[in-house]
Amino acid sequence: MVFYEINAGIQNCAELMSEGKEYGRRRANNTLFHMPTQKVFTLSKRQCCIFIYRFQESTASAVIGAFGSTRADVEKYLPRFLDCAGIQTGTLAWEETTISTMKDMLRRASREDFIEDDDMYLDPFRLDEFTRCAPRYFNYTEEILSTKTKKELQEEARLLACEDTTLPELERVFQGPAKTGIVGQPVHYLIRSDDDGVRKQMTELLVTALLSVERVHNRRLCFLHCDEDTESNSEYLDLAFRYCEGGALALDLKNISRMLNDGDQAQACAESVQSVCDCLRNHRNRVLTVLSLPRTGDKCLSLLRDKLGNIPVVELQEDMLFGERSSRFLRRVARENGITAPRSLMKQLDDPEKGWLPGDIRGTFDRWFTNYLRETVYPQYACIETATEEVAKEKPVGSAYSELESMIGLNSAKDVIRQALDYYKAQKLFVDRGLNTGAPSLHMVFTGNPGTAKTTVARLFARIMKENGVLSHGNLHEVGRGDLVGKYVGWTAQTVQRKFREAKGSVLFIDEAYSLLDGHENSFGDEAINTIVQEMENCRDETVVIFAGYPKPMEEFLDRNPGLRSRIAFQVHFEDYDEEELLSIAETLAKAKGLRFGDGVREKILPIIRENRSTPDFGNGRFARNLVEKAAMCQASRLVRGDVAHVTDRELKTLLPEDFVRSPAPTKPKTRVIGFSV
Repeated sequence: MVFYEINAGIQNCAELMSEGKEYGRRRANNTLFHMPTQKVFTLSKRQCCIFIYRFQESTASAVIGAFGSTRADVEKYLPRFLDCAGIQTGTLAWEETTISTMKDMLRRASREDFIEDDDMYLDPFRLDEFTRCAPRYFNYTEEILSTKTKKELQEEARLLACEDTTLPELERVFQGPAKTGIVGQPVHYLIRSDDDGVRKQMTELLVTALLSVERVHNRRLCFLHCDEDTESNSEYLDLAFRYCEGGALALDLKNISRMLNDGDQAQACAESVQSVCDCLRNHRNRVLTVLSLPRTGDKCLSLLRDKLGNIPVVELQEDMLFGERSSRFLRRVARENGITAPRSLMKQLDDPEKGWLPGDIRGTFDRWFTNYLRETVYPQYACIETATEEVAKEKPVGSAYSELESMIGLNSAKDVIRQALDYYKAQKLFVDRGLNTGAPSLHMVFTGNPGTAKTTVARLFARIMKENGVLSHGNLHEVGRGDLVGKYVGWTAQTVQRKFREAKGSVLFIDEAYSLLDGHENSFGDEAINTIVQEMENCRDETVVIFAGYPKPMEEFLDRNPGLRSRIAFQVHFEDYDEEELLSIAETLAKAKGLRFGDGVREKILPIIRENRSTPDFGNGRFARNLVEKAAMCQASRLVRGDVAHVTDRELKTLLPEDFVRSPAPTKPKTRVIGFSV
């Protein structure tokens, strides 16, 4: 469709104005134009609408609004409208306009009584509905292009650094005159760039070239941003294509590309790509379609190629700049900002063998220029830190992180959690420099002997991820074999999937994971492991799985499924605590109970710890906790058997050496053998 604002000089303006009465003269005259508008609308079978939008008696002129399927339709019915309205015109100045502007013109024409009811003309075309819904569903915008010469367009391509693919296409576009009488588009286009602005500029350049050789006939270029809801709003997508018949429609698929890796959104995004391809195929000869994607959108690109089939698509993208060409581009960016590139700027392109995208070079200049202004041009602001510098200095927040840091030992676990937080911080700091690789997989294995704080660290880890914005909920969902393996055939996979849904945005902690191993292949336990591996990949962006258990059995567990080990980002071994660490843990636990060690306690405890550390299945932190709890009971027994009336507060809070009783080290029970033995 085409939408026009036509400025007309009125030769018989005085005659038209004299027909009305003095009282209410303007509105009485305006109603004279109801019938011409209705007549044209009826004659065109409701496919063309022409109306007066503004009448200026002082300048003997009028502004006419007109829209229809093609300009030929409007040109056909405009003389009939003028004749029916009794308007004698001189010059006519045609200006193409947007759908939104046309709707506003109709609204004003209705208020001024030039037409009887604007809904009469808006509703058959769904213009009002579309202008209300499309911006909300698709971020729909329009602009009016102007024609340019081939030389001007070639220079724009050089400035955008998209010469390698765009200049050859411009040569093809301008190669010969348009064939009259043939309606169709030989090719459609795909533009790839990580820079939103560059994708838009390349689209404008391309469509302007096609407009200049009449491959498109409308100056109105429509931009529409698709997302995972495009399929559910496909009727408005189809309307957008209908309104762009004879012209061009640009579809930005950046959001779909970004969400295709999201387990929950992937299916909806794939269906949205299908809707885009269906509409493109249905309107392929009447609408020039320009698709645009980030360079990282390979998954979306693969889907497009699969769905579009035999529709030819020309791909245009920015050039990769090397050596002197990248230096020239950087110097030009500097000149555009009013400076001659100094050596400190040129050093930013530190690797002569490296290829640079234009967007990367612009980002490099922007970062350098910010520091240049702050430190050189306006040195009084050198002490003011940028937001990036402030973020880099931010420490992890929350009580859980402080609690973890205060815990004794656990250096490996602390390092892993710091790495996860630093990675998340780097995403915020360097997203504009190409480090937008999405959320990393944080699945982990915790191995260690009993009492090495595996479960405690997992709980703290979940809270830390929540308090620092990495996970949305940050709860710890503890499960074992009984929570994952179903009783009957077909139940296990559903049970595992349900547990993953419950743990969305949190940590799924599978303690003693090797309990899923059965004595034979293809058991319920194997089904649980296989489903866990699948769900780990599907939910990698929003759920962290932590397997925990003793070192040796965990190795056997990891070897059971070939895909399991490769999906685990971190394997954290919790070392046994040494004697001094266990002593410190015992003292810390005592303080948590409001107790303190008296003189000689440390000397009494060390031999007890040393004697028990060498025993099988030593409890580590649990041993220290039991030691303190038994001492607290001994202290209570000692106090109640003494002079209760004269016990001081200090005595109530002090553990003495005699409260720590040396218990015999546990020994392994002897295995009884039934039958004869040699």
